[in-house]
Amino acid sequence: MDKRIQRKAVIVTVVFFLVIGLLVVHHSSDNDDLSYNAGQQQVPWLGGKTWQGAVVAQGVGGTGKKAMISNVDQECTRKQHKLPSEETLRKMSLEGVSEVYHRHVNNLQILCPIKPIYAGMNAGWQVCATPLEGPSTTVYFISQTKDDVIATRFLKEIAADTRATTVQLPSSLVLKAMSESETETQSIETKPVYDMMKLTTIDIMLIHAGKESANIVHWLDTKRALMSVDQLIVKFESVGRTSSQGDYIRQIVLLARLHDDGFRIFYVSRDPEPKCIYKLNGRDVTGCYIIYMMRCKSTQPPILIPPTEQLNKMSPTNSALLYHSYSLSTQILCQDVVRVGDINDGGWEVCNDTDYRPSPNCLVYSFGIDKDWTFDEEVSRIYGCEVHSFDPSIGLKDHKHSEKVWFHDLGLSNADGKRGSWQMKTLDSIKKMLGHSDRVLDYVKMDIEESEWGAIGQMLTSGVLKNVRQLAVEFHSPNVTPGKHYLQKLEILNRLYNSGFRLFWAHPNQMRGNQRRLAGTNREVTVCYELYYLNARYSSK
Repeated sequence: MDKRIQRKAVIVTVVFFLVIGLLVVHHSSDNDDLSYNAGQQQVPWLGGKTWQGAVVAQGVGGTGKKAMISNVDQECTRKQHKLPSEETLRKMSLEGVSEVYHRHVNNLQILCPIKPIYAGMNAGWQVCATPLEGPSTTVYFISQTKDDVIATRFLKEIAADTRATTVQLPSSLVLKAMSESETETQSIETKPVYDMMKLTTIDIMLIHAGKESANIVHWLDTKRALMSVDQLIVKFESVGRTSSQGDYIRQIVLLARLHDDGFRIFYVSRDPEPKCIYKLNGRDVTGCYIIYMMRCKSTQPPILIPPTEQLNKMSPTNSALLYHSYSLSTQILCQDVVRVGDINDGGWEVCNDTDYRPSPNCLVYSFGIDKDWTFDEEVSRIYGCEVHSFDPSIGLKDHKHSEKVWFHDLGLSNADGKRGSWQMKTLDSIKKMLGHSDRVLDYVKMDIEESEWGAIGQMLTSGVLKNVRQLAVEFHSPNVTPGKHYLQKLEILNRLYNSGFRLFWAHPNQMRGNQRRLAGTNREVTVCYELYYLNARYSSK
């Protein structure tokens, strides 16, 4: 039997046994009725730490195992993201092909619920958690230099967590092998590259080679060396402010070949470094993307927070690990993710899928401005939304900021009243004050420095969130020391889930100074996570 077929059979077997103790969520329209059963398997959270006593969630419509496998099959077999042919691209303008490129790399094509991060929150790389791990797991990192610190740290941490076999290859060695292949010669020095290309299975391959990344991917693809790769994660730096139409076309054609080869994008990370940023049709975009791709295969199911009685039995360290792992996970696939506003801190993700995108008569509330109006202005320009911006901390009085953006010197809280000199109100009271009580909020964004916990708790109790279609929150937890405060935060996150809100995007705030070491573990976490939700009970279906 072919080794790849054998390995797929092993994966299915492993999934069958792991599902007994793993967190499994069934993604269907009627999955709100969940029954819980305590298992005894170890469930991986962050950094290899585990919580004994996993929760199995069986939703209406079948077991978690069936849901997990059929979900992957459904997403992968769907005909999607058909890119224009090279002939069609050549007839398009530079602006047209650049729009095609940026739109494609920001389209997610498969759901990967759990994406642990290795090598730190600021510069680390994520992978898609899959059921299989152990010495048979192989990870390659083609790095910019031989002593690349991030690559070394990444491989060390993933090996500690998964017991994988890891190999780091400097890109200079691969480039030398590429030049040798033209003359049909092979040196002893490049033997590790050819050894890699002969492998029948490489679970994860990461490539970070600057502007050479695309050339390396293209060469490996033409040599059919990527046929053995399950996850392909590449930092592309192939386009920028001086790129020609041909530069974009070469990149699009390469991505189309990867898609035809079976790779699906499950995540994307945008590099906000100044050298990468340029203007496209009046807005800032980046030319440096880490594109995370994988083949159609079973993944670890979404993390499900257990009920309060089970949370209370967890150790402080395990509850902290659960919180930080949950804050890197997703639960529902939004294919068309649009960055609205600043490419760096200040911009926010919007799900542009037909069922969830802001409606023609859209209404947006934006809590926490800090004098950065890029999101508020752009969401009104792109979608034509009426936007109300709130922030009592920046010394501005109520005013009409622009054609469709109004500012209110008012803060969001769990009760109406004063906080020092600031006037605070609940979301219910704000909607009533503005005459919006009966209107749907297409998008609510919050960056309110820890006040979100109390405010969201009140919203869940009042039921006002039922008329919110998308919810984006920067959750703050400056105290990362394990303790009861994590249980309280997990209860709020669980209440959001039980109210129909599903994570479609999660992102650690990577601003320097936000990183901390989590006591009792060997992992770095952040004090801020941006979590993006869709209200699964309020789509246009």
